[in-house]
Amino acid sequence: MPSDLRYRCVRGYGFFLMGTSSFRFLVFSEVGARFIRIVIYGVKRILCGGGLDLHESGKQGDFNNLSMSLDSPKDLALNGGNRTFAIVAARFNQRYVDAMLTECIRALTEGGVSEDDIRVVRVPGSNEIPYVASMLARSEAFDCVIGLGLVVAGETPHHEVIAQSTGQALQQISLEQEIPVINGIVVVLNNQQAEARCTGTLNRGREFGLSALEMAQIGQELLEEFGDLLGMGLPDLSD
Repeated sequence: MPSDLRYRCVRGYGFFLMGTSSFRFLVFSEVGARFIRIVIYGVKRILCGGGLDLHESGKQGDFNNLSMSLDSPKDLALNGGNRTFAIVAARFNQRYVDAMLTECIRALTEGGVSEDDIRVVRVPGSNEIPYVASMLARSEAFDCVIGLGLVVAGETPHHEVIAQSTGQALQQISLEQEIPVINGIVVVLNNQQAEARCTGTLNRGREFGLSALEMAQIGQELLEEFGDLLGMGLPDLSD
């Protein structure tokens, strides 16, 4: 069997794995919402996740030419005044993370947030972000928590383990602590993708900041509307 076989999805839903009697496979991670990467005796295969019918593709470029959606939501008129934000930023891949951090803070301040109301905590790497994010969320001192990190693919599936585990952890923190948590951990395959997202035109740092502004505003509006019903009334700030 050639080592560079590529497959594409035709129809159906749910993840589907296939092999033959002479090949065994180990699933080590889900990539995004569409693909599962598989190791077959050390040889990487990429099979389509999301379809029951798999067809061998005659062109290797079918996967390489896939592009992300650039249909970002339009900026809203957001007012972050009197709101507080916490940012947990990794030091690993620091040049890229620092670029995202700068753009994230710029988006917050342009949205009316005072720099005094932005708490930045640096951690070693992306894997350490959820622990600190959880502590900050539990403090009830912030309206939104943002995690910023960059994970670059290597020769092992470590980056995929980090991506999946941190994403699940940040979402769990948000649900359990009932506070918006923005997952700003960017996972890329190479430095070119990192440049485009962190220092280039895609500007993920700004997107994460704008998302935080919007979610903090939504959370405040819903709290004012349903807080008493949910047992989450606004604190008395009269003293």
